Amino acid sequence: MQAADTYAIDRAVQHAVAAQAALGQGRPRTAVAHARAAVEIFGAGSADGANVLVVLSRALCVQGDWDDAEAAARDALAALAELAGGEPLDRIRVHARHALGEVLLARGDYPAAGKQFTAALQDAERTLGGEDSDTASLLNSRGLVARYRGDFATAERHYTRALQIVHDSAGPDDLQAAGLQHKPRRPRARPRNACPGRASRAASRPDPPGGARPRAPACRRRQGRTGIDPARPRPPRRSRTAPARRHRRARTRL
Repeated sequence: MQAADTYAIDRAVQHAVAAQAALGQGRPRTAVAHARAAVEIFGAGSADGANVLVVLSRALCVQGDWDDAEAAARDALAALAELAGGEPLDRIRVHARHALGEVLLARGDYPAAGKQFTAALQDAERTLGGEDSDTASLLNSRGLVARYRGDFATAERHYTRALQIVHDSAGPDDLQAAGLQHKPRRPRARPRNACPGRASRAASRPDPPGGARPRAPACRRRQGRTGIDPARPRPPRRSRTAPARRHRRARTRL
């Protein structure tokens, strides 16, 4: 009986490792299959089962199965709530809350995602330390939420702190540092007298002396020169090779 249990645990570990590897290789379907098999053996209420549920949640989120992904992350958090703290449970708890926030972010629920990232960041700073790689990853996620909500100053502050943590711990050439190289920018406002999709230079040109009438928008100026309204869709051009193709077909019939 003990040998059978050992064999089952070995198979569960193999499934868990395969699920993590498949997720890293961009094969979420394979990761989901291995993760489900591992959870079935470990049990959802165990620490190992909760750890694999986090992998399952992330793989389902990549697939777009957001309902199942959110359920897996919440099951992991519920299982960890019944267990004591300490390593590695503290790290798994941070990962589970981070995974839940990622699902909510993918759904577009930015306020709820921000709350999960904030709670996970507080847990990470309290249990793992402010210089941990998971702390940097959570700062990056908070920066994403701020960026999507238009708070570029807060996003830049989170990105800068995350990069500083990675640079101090692993160096600027680390892969995680490369993934944190974000440049949040404000979208440029289009001038009123500009054509759709193009910037106008009319505002920067000085008016001639004598108080001449205001310059027309660039769209109308080009329309006056060419007689073509740039806003109207143009008819599709005929291919130059069409007559040649018809000529070749005619010669083939002869």
